[in-house]
Amino acid sequence: MNTRNRILIPTLALAGAMLAQQSTAQSISAIYTGEFGTPTVKFTTALPGHNGAREDGTTRFNGTRTDTPGPGVDNTVPALFKSFCVEIGENLPFNQAKTHTQVVNLLGSSTINGGISGPVLFDALRTQRLQTLWGSFYGAITTQNAMRAFQLAQWELCFDNDATLVQGTLSKLWVTPAQNQAGVTNLAENWLTQIRTGQATTQMNLMLLRGNGVQDQVTPGQPVPEPGTMAALGLGLAAIARRRKAKKAA
Repeated sequence: MNTRNRILIPTLALAGAMLAQQSTAQSISAIYTGEFGTPTVKFTTALPGHNGAREDGTTRFNGTRTDTPGPGVDNTVPALFKSFCVEIGENLPFNQAKTHTQVVNLLGSSTINGGISGPVLFDALRTQRLQTLWGSFYGAITTQNAMRAFQLAQWELCFDNDATLVQGTLSKLWVTPAQNQAGVTNLAENWLTQIRTGQATTQMNLMLLRGNGVQDQVTPGQPVPEPGTMAALGLGLAAIARRRKAKKAA
């Protein structure tokens, strides 16, 4: 086997491993607690399992993993992580271990049909908008009302395509003036407007935690390598091999 073949094999193996990590669904078990308590937020829906006004609890979840990375167990989500829900009406009890059977990249994934939400497919537009919400405004969650606004904005981006809490012809979730609470809706709508109009552009890679009988979650994930990064990695390794070969020949 020549030097070129020796360098190509590990390069391809590394690339394959990185791609496999992106697409493989692995489980995660954790105990969850709520942040800022569990305040409620008011909204109206025309979701598959509900029609009318609702008042639901919202929180940013603090997850503490109870599993050990290994075969079939996710190794990308840290031992302590934070998440927001993407299903309405599904349960996620506090202070007891719960398992999501799949941890997958948000793009191209879908939620389990839980609660009243129905399944949500995270296509390119929905994923881009959610990643912008997290990348641009996640750092603003310093109060209970900001947390409520963030959850409301995430639900809007999950269930609708118009990225606004104003009711439209095809809206599945909206907020009426009477439901606006302490400026929560105004803050969420401000973020949504910046996302919709392209004013907000910073993104954060996201993962989906999926599972039957447990509320699906969105959480920050590892950066996804771009195709150009993969190619650059291969070229860099090949250059190292050429230098080593030249030194041996000398």
